Amino acid sequence: MIGTYVLNEDGSVPKFVIDGGYFPVPCEGKPPQDMILVGVVTEDSPDKPFVDEAALLAYVAAIGRTDPIGEAVKALDGLTADIASVAKPTLADIDTVLRAQKAVLATLGNDPVAAASALWARR
Repeated sequence: MIGTYVLNEDGSVPKFVIDGGYFPVPCEGKPPQDMILVGVVTEDSPDKPFVDEAALLAYVAAIGRTDPIGEAVKALDGLTADIASVAKPTLADIDTVLRAQKAVLATLGNDPVAAASALWARR
């Protein structure tokens, strides 16, 4: 299943996420819960998964991923500043940043719709 989620309060990835960190979108939460992410999730996910590939593609189109390279550069800059601002980063801090960077880098040079279709194929 493909669904949305936010990180746990401690910055760790929820147990119901198999692979995630894709298509980050800012939300009103406080860091590290300030991004809605998309990923492969189990049936334990508290949010409803996307019902089909068309729903996922519509979501990706609605969040306006029209400049993946520009967005990736901005996101990487923000992640680097986030980890640099922590006096003694924990493994959870570093894991969160690395997972987020992986998600950002996965979008570089890709058509967001094609990336969403590839993610759907992994469900």
